[in-house]
Amino acid sequence: MDDIGTFCHSAQSVRWLMELESEGKGLNLTLQVLDGILAHNGEMLNRKYKPAQQKTWDGFWDEYQKCLQINGHYKKLFPMTLEGCVVRISDVIAYIGRDIEDAITIKLIKRKDIPKQITKTLGNTNDQIIHGLVLDLIHNSYDKPFLSFSQDVFTALKQLKNFNYKSIYNNTKIKTQNQKIKNMFEQLFNEYCEHIKNSNQNSAIYQYFLRHMPPTYTNNTPLKWKVIDFISGMTDDFFNNQFQQLFVPTSYGYTIGK
Repeated sequence: MDDIGTFCHSAQSVRWLMELESEGKGLNLTLQVLDGILAHNGEMLNRKYKPAQQKTWDGFWDEYQKCLQINGHYKKLFPMTLEGCVVRISDVIAYIGRDIEDAITIKLIKRKDIPKQITKTLGNTNDQIIHGLVLDLIHNSYDKPFLSFSQDVFTALKQLKNFNYKSIYNNTKIKTQNQKIKNMFEQLFNEYCEHIKNSNQNSAIYQYFLRHMPPTYTNNTPLKWKVIDFISGMTDDFFNNQFQQLFVPTSYGYTIGK
């Protein structure tokens, strides 16, 4: 994607809301809402979340464009409101314990694998982790112009995130599947690019997306971004079904003659 920019999921969410929803009309949302979405990414963990209140529409547009052009630029963003900060830290709270439960369910890890220096502070189940993080955040942020964890809880949270990366996200069993998924994305992306080049009106990208977009979009949007917009709006099931339809042969079963 070097020729057209980079993919950033939070910026793509803003793109959908501003430029693609309502058949290309976009939605009439406030600066504060859009900024909260653009800066929501919980990958960047901080003890303190202080709003960057000086933001303007011009500054927001500049950040948005950089997120679509510069890989990793989203890591530099901070929300402009306390509400946006709540969304940012909620992203962390929502996934950090849920991923542990999912990993235990598929037998990737065992609950006893979680280090005791973490569990004695945060617990070892998703509900305990959420409960502890939320209460600590409220206690340390009440009546202040920022959000903050206590030092002990923040240290345990960082340790838990590191544990998740080592034991779950970077686990070799998961990594082998990641390459398969990457290959699926690349195959679908290339196939839809060909469909547009060949004006294949029977393709799903025309039936479910391009036919519903205005001429200002279809005439002015680079081909690759059309495909990115389409794939980014898919559910997991739709993505898998499209891959099956395009690349997996149909099974007709067996017929036993007389």
